Amino acid sequence: MRTVIGILVVLALPSTAAAQVFLWSNLPIIEIEVSGDIPDEPKVPGRIRIVDGGAGAENRRTDPAAYDGPMAIELRGSSSRVLFPKKSFAIELKDENGSDTDASLLGLPPEEDWVLHGPYSDRTYMRNVLAMELSRAMGQYASRTRFVEVFLNNAYHGLYVLMERIKRDSARVDVSRLRPEEVLEPEVSGGYIIKVDKLDGAGNDGWTSAVPPRIGSADRVVFQYHYPKGADLVDVQKAWIQQWMTRFEEEMASRPERWQEYLEPSAAVDYLLLNELTHNVDSYRLSTFMHKDRDDDDEPRLRLGPVWDFNLAFGNADYYDGRITRDWRVQYRLPDGDFQPPAFFRRVFRQDSFQDLARTRWAELRNSFLHTDSLLARIDGHAETIRAAYERDRLRWGQFGRYIWPNVFVGQDLDDEVAYLKSWLLARLAWMDDALDPGSGVPDGAPQLVAGQITVTGPYPNPVSGTARLVVGLSPSGWMVVTLHDVLGREVRQVFRGFPESDAFQELILDTTGLPNGLHFLRIRSTGRLITHALHIVR
Repeated sequence: MRTVIGILVVLALPSTAAAQVFLWSNLPIIEIEVSGDIPDEPKVPGRIRIVDGGAGAENRRTDPAAYDGPMAIELRGSSSRVLFPKKSFAIELKDENGSDTDASLLGLPPEEDWVLHGPYSDRTYMRNVLAMELSRAMGQYASRTRFVEVFLNNAYHGLYVLMERIKRDSARVDVSRLRPEEVLEPEVSGGYIIKVDKLDGAGNDGWTSAVPPRIGSADRVVFQYHYPKGADLVDVQKAWIQQWMTRFEEEMASRPERWQEYLEPSAAVDYLLLNELTHNVDSYRLSTFMHKDRDDDDEPRLRLGPVWDFNLAFGNADYYDGRITRDWRVQYRLPDGDFQPPAFFRRVFRQDSFQDLARTRWAELRNSFLHTDSLLARIDGHAETIRAAYERDRLRWGQFGRYIWPNVFVGQDLDDEVAYLKSWLLARLAWMDDALDPGSGVPDGAPQLVAGQITVTGPYPNPVSGTARLVVGLSPSGWMVVTLHDVLGREVRQVFRGFPESDAFQELILDTTGLPNGLHFLRIRSTGRLITHALHIVR
């Protein structure tokens, strides 16, 4: 058994400042009781009690319980478990006899396994929630989530997100149950859930891919059995899924145009679009799940997903170009020796047939729940939902106003963090709109001119505290006006007015001296064309 020594002392500290201001919550309240420290593994026994009066209720700890029962609990997470004092937990519900039991928590479908995710480096608290919601809106399963406030051993422990753990279940990942005796086709052909992830978690049995992530690379990708666990699979079943995946990878290395014979197209397109929108530095290489049902099922092809773990997404990582908004994450070259993504992601993405589907799907999504107004309203709604709990969590953990690995932006409060999230997302949306415009091709991140369009590289840096640089391209070249506006639409600075100095491109240096902190918008107009880019000013 491994335990965390020293760090876990935080779990028992009384949170008097936060507790003193806690009278009631607009969020459900979860109370956890355990004896002693909570280890990495194995799970230790305890009890969980939930208060939830429904939408609009003022929940108090003294209210009747919506759920009250035994459970077992352990720490979860990889880097976060080691680096951060605020821990996340894995919970397994039990009956009074100590056996596993399914139950519906906060209106979510019944199951025994749950996650209490404690955002720490994500100081909006909502990056995981946003990504999961968008995936489900696309029609792809992702963990359902609920914001909650947690008490541990009668001490306030902070703002958390209750999440479904990725499991085979008719209400979660709906693939066939694979039993040890099922070793003949078609039964042996599904269902499997496999993943690409770090090797320090539980149940990391798997196999090493025969196809390198890049031609000539000494690195290798390891596929792990998630369901069934390696210990529950017999050798014939392990061999079957390993051989199927090897055949798929080899086909993508030699004939990637056949990708739709192996991958269910709609799930593949949605998976890559969501990972590209969020620009997660872990995309395709960590917390990367895929699942396959039986060959006699309605859909026997491999489905990418469900998505998982977006703490470092939406411009929240200061390494591996995590802050950049103008590139394709799937094409990013990682340093040798780090966890690498399987090569098939990049090869599939480059196919004309995939790009055609992606462009069509992107246009459809941008006209619905990925519409800019809809996304910003969703973020604002979550911010208001958690605002009071955020203040209590801030008192409990004090993580604001200072750098926490691997933050790009350090805000002073929730409004600062939400403003940065919005500004980053607006810039990302604008670039993807340009990149996925029908007929424009897939850009490599460099300025590209398309007839009748304005192209922009930058502004960089963003957020900016002094000066920012951007390059504007016009095709055809013509008279151009660049202005900076505040969030109310008022012009606060004229940046440029005239013809580009070169034939097509104009480099601009924007001085933000004297302008207030907060979200601003660059407007670039030329001969009937107009585009807008977000710029966040911080001091």
